[in-house]
Amino acid sequence: MTNHCCGPGYASPAEAMTAPREKLLYTIAIYTGTGIQKPDYLCTIDVDPESSTYSQVISRLQMPGIGDELHHSGWNACSSCHGDASMERKYLIVPGVRSSNLHIVDCGTDPRSPTLFKVIDGAEIKARTNCNWLHGDIRQYDISDPHNAKLTGQVWMGGLLGRAPEVNGVKVTGGPQMIQLSLDGKRLYVTTSLFSTWDNQFYPEIRTNGGCMLMVNCDTENGGMEIDPRFVVDFGEEPNGPSRCHETRYPGGDCTSDIWV
Repeated sequence: MTNHCCGPGYASPAEAMTAPREKLLYTIAIYTGTGIQKPDYLCTIDVDPESSTYSQVISRLQMPGIGDELHHSGWNACSSCHGDASMERKYLIVPGVRSSNLHIVDCGTDPRSPTLFKVIDGAEIKARTNCNWLHGDIRQYDISDPHNAKLTGQVWMGGLLGRAPEVNGVKVTGGPQMIQLSLDGKRLYVTTSLFSTWDNQFYPEIRTNGGCMLMVNCDTENGGMEIDPRFVVDFGEEPNGPSRCHETRYPGGDCTSDIWV
């Protein structure tokens, strides 16, 4: 999570793009709104293609209460602290939008099996995200000319239009919602749950089918996208029953949580 001479992250976006490939993902999974009276949890997913547990959940950290509805998360430090050797990207802050609890998760001691460090009560957290969740597609645009954006890639998964109800052998209930791009821009991880109330309204079968995670390979040179046929995580097969997956983070920082100042 840190290099030998500096603080967390990277000195610049260009340096981040040369970082080693991600091997772990931290993804929020929820039972809120499913009817299953179990806590929401943070799962660790193995994304190392050379690993025997590739494309599998390798650990699950349950929150202490039921009904949090875990949502967006963030790190305690980002690349703006790169020049401060006293800083460390160790804790993931995971809020509950229904409970207002802030869960401080230690991901640094054992990155493959995070633990709960503490819970802070009473914070007000609100978030909104937007993707082609109802249609069921992800689109890639060339915006080198911001006044004339050009569509260069499109993939389908789930959605109400029914273009791709099943992907990699798994029925996709929901549509592409939260996305996380790898630091080199070549892999896009996608989850299918938006918010439990809206999930239940637009995709009622998600109660019994659960969500899923897919990976989209992105051509950074010529444009274009394709769903990776080797990777799928089916949250319909979780030990306590079908759950829903939402936001994803990398142990070493990611494109949606790192800033440079």
